[in-house]
Amino acid sequence: MFELVGATCRICGTAIVRGGEGERCRACDSPIHTDCRSPSAASGECATCGATLSERQDDSTAVVAGAEPEPLPESVRLGLRPWNPRYIAMLSIFLSILPGGILHAVNYGRLGHTELKRRKLVGNLTWATALFVLAMVLPDGAVVLIWLMSVLIARQFYRTQVDLFQEHIRAGGKTESILVPATITIVCVMLLISGLFAVLAVVPSESDLAFYRGYAHQEAGRYERAIEDYSRAIELDRGYLEAYYNRGSCRSELGQHEQAVQDFSDYLIGDHEDADTWYMRGWSYHALGKWDKAISDYTWSIELGSDDVETYWGRGKSYWQLNKYEQALSDFDAALVHDPNDVPTIYWRARTLLDQGDNTGAIAGFNEVLRLEPMDVDALFQRGLARLDEEAWEPAVTDFSAVIEQADSDYLADSHFNRGLAYEELGKLGAAISDFGEYIRLAPEDADGFKARGIVYVAEDKYEAAVEDLTEAIRLQPDYFAAWRGRAVAHTSMGNDNLAISDLNEAVRLEPDNSTAHELLAWLLATSADAEVRNGAAALRHARRACDLTRHADWSCLDTLAAAFAEAGEFDQAVKWAQEAVRHAPAEEQSGMEDRIKMYKNREPFRESLDAPTEASAVL
Repeated sequence: MFELVGATCRICGTAIVRGGEGERCRACDSPIHTDCRSPSAASGECATCGATLSERQDDSTAVVAGAEPEPLPESVRLGLRPWNPRYIAMLSIFLSILPGGILHAVNYGRLGHTELKRRKLVGNLTWATALFVLAMVLPDGAVVLIWLMSVLIARQFYRTQVDLFQEHIRAGGKTESILVPATITIVCVMLLISGLFAVLAVVPSESDLAFYRGYAHQEAGRYERAIEDYSRAIELDRGYLEAYYNRGSCRSELGQHEQAVQDFSDYLIGDHEDADTWYMRGWSYHALGKWDKAISDYTWSIELGSDDVETYWGRGKSYWQLNKYEQALSDFDAALVHDPNDVPTIYWRARTLLDQGDNTGAIAGFNEVLRLEPMDVDALFQRGLARLDEEAWEPAVTDFSAVIEQADSDYLADSHFNRGLAYEELGKLGAAISDFGEYIRLAPEDADGFKARGIVYVAEDKYEAAVEDLTEAIRLQPDYFAAWRGRAVAHTSMGNDNLAISDLNEAVRLEPDNSTAHELLAWLLATSADAEVRNGAAALRHARRACDLTRHADWSCLDTLAAAFAEAGEFDQAVKWAQEAVRHAPAEEQSGMEDRIKMYKNREPFRESLDAPTEASAVL
């Protein structure tokens, strides 16, 4: 009794069954759970077909009573080529027509028919040669006719030999020794054996011809035509493993990775031990983004003896895609043992270090890539990002500028954006605006460009331009917290505190745990020059929330809390928290804060001057 468990073999498509020895593929008979050889045996994955216990579908289970699994024919499972019918036809020629024709002619000579002997010998050898040639060139299906013809001709030879023997006896002859026919037969059998070896070595079958034609197309890069020929070879010979492999390779070259996976899987039914095929299927899974399956196949390839850069690199890249950085680094290091100068491996090792936050190690790796390939755009761009993280603004500008010089680079837009960020940090606001403008031209639907340029416009006191850019950023991305916050700063810098508060309320709604949004909103509600905007109770609520989020350790939030207490009329609390803020504040901020403490002691709330920079603008 075998129970279908719902999953199917991803090689042959047949059902997985549960029997006495665990769960097995009906086609390849490979274990899925019991005695599984797969590296992922703990998860119950079949080493051959990859079906896992998690792939079961409860609603598809059924019971097959009294049925044993039906494996594929042994010749297909083992990858053996079935015996070609043309070989049988050749065998029949050597064992019937050829020796029978020679003996037929010899017996005429024994009776004194010398001329008839010569004609029969030439005619019979001609017949045998013609049939042998036909057996080599006719399609497999038509070769059966040759076999039938050889049987009929042999039957005719037999009748003729009986008549000749009786004539020989009537003429007073005696029974001849078996030595001559036995010698002729042995010679013919020896010729048969050598001939078959020659045919196998020199004369290809129709499936072989299709395969070799496909191989020629593949070598010339004509992959579609190669696939057609390999498909023909497979149609003629379902066990032709090399055709499956080569067709899969062509499909991989064309990006047809789903079909490539199927071809490599078909190959693996016949030969589980081929490391290269495991690698190729792993690469196709890699291209499909099926990282776990790719890792499994790469691992099998390595365990079966593949010990080259590509296999370790492929598995490392798959680990990287899954954010398994330590495993990725291990594989990249293993690849570099085989080739210390392999640029892709050095590059992805550096990328992994960058993603781990090791900017120093990443920069060293990108430096090595650029030593080997000085104009590698990927390495230049990624090194620029690492230098940006390290706040090495000038070197970052240099890297991004080098990428921009290669105008056809895929990183062109992003390089303008990141160089703009570096220029902004260097205080070169005009250059930053120019780069952000170019980024907007290249990526007009990306809100980041408008937001970044809008923030720089705020820094340049170009508030109307800032509002325009930040409004466009919000239109493109309505949940863009930084754009709402930045536009609020621009509004308040223009004296439009009511619009600023509206924007900050939306910012708080989008990110309720953002301390900066609560602090800015509280500051405006507490210190706005517009009496209609101020609200002491609301200011206290937001200021307290900002302080809670920063664990009362941020001097700016404490200063805002003091201003909110003052607006609410609680001046003693205002003085207390203002003095606490001074203790944590940098020296350059303490003077203004001391002035506010004096106001609170005089029971005067602080009011933001319309012609002075607001504390909100300092946040940006």
